[in-house]
Amino acid sequence: KKNKFVRYHAKQGMNLFIIYVIYSIIYSVLTNVIKVTKTIYYGAIEYRVTPWWVTFPLGIISIGMSIFALVGIIYVLNGKAKELPIINKFKILK
Repeated sequence: KKNKFVRYHAKQGMNLFIIYVIYSIIYSVLTNVIKVTKTIYYGAIEYRVTPWWVTFPLGIISIGMSIFALVGIIYVLNGKAKELPIINKFKILK
């Protein structure tokens, strides 16, 4: 509680976690709502899938958030108190 460096990075990590939870909810909703019907075996089997134009951007965002987490870990290990890029604009915990 008393170390400013630890509190700073704990708040930043918690902000990233909250943003990731919100992203996960949005991902779940979009991938369950937006579906297209695929037919195989000359119309004998039909199934519904999420199209690539939904999953691809969401996957890129997920990879980006993982990179932000790694950058934050590197900052902590190097003893730097820098804000994460882009994530610092969404300060949920102050």
